Amino acid sequence: MNSGQRVRYLRSLKRLSRTSFSEEYGIPSSTLRNWEMSDSQILRHKAALTLFDKLSDESTVTLDWLIYGTGNDPKIKSKSSCSFETMHQAIVDAEQYIEKYGPDEHIIRFAPDNSWSPFIFSGDIIIARMTDLIPKKTKHLSIFIDVNMFEYIGVVIKNEGGVIDIKVSNDGAVIENLSIDKQFIIVRVSKVSI
Repeated sequence: MNSGQRVRYLRSLKRLSRTSFSEEYGIPSSTLRNWEMSDSQILRHKAALTLFDKLSDESTVTLDWLIYGTGNDPKIKSKSSCSFETMHQAIVDAEQYIEKYGPDEHIIRFAPDNSWSPFIFSGDIIIARMTDLIPKKTKHLSIFIDVNMFEYIGVVIKNEGGVIDIKVSNDGAVIENLSIDKQFIIVRVSKVSI
């Protein structure tokens, strides 16, 4: 990733437009645009320090990653609490969805961590629909239940005779040789305001 791609990646973590990001963090839009359009491998120190100062409390961003692109890609830090009303409403919405579309074919789960950010974050409520067929490869994020009743969130990267390998995070971690009992394709994610 070059420096411009790293700056765009940070903005995508926050799910903000360039204008919204600029307003929220007090960075002129034209400055942010220049940083994002750069194809240099190294981000200027002033830009890196500004972004680090603005985002380090809410993400795992490091100066090394900002400046040189070394280390792990940053993620949003999970927050420790959420309002009861927000969580309650998300659960009610999930239950109504399942009631409408078939309770025997769906499951509700809470996302356990940020492994699949920026798609799913810790605490998000996931609704998944049972499927009969485990394909050779899939880009569909699914919940898999193995024969020992362990659950995994991921995508199939290999299927040989019912024994599959699953990519279980955005960083490429893989669990190999699983015998899967059930697969549920994720059909809805309710973002819980934390």
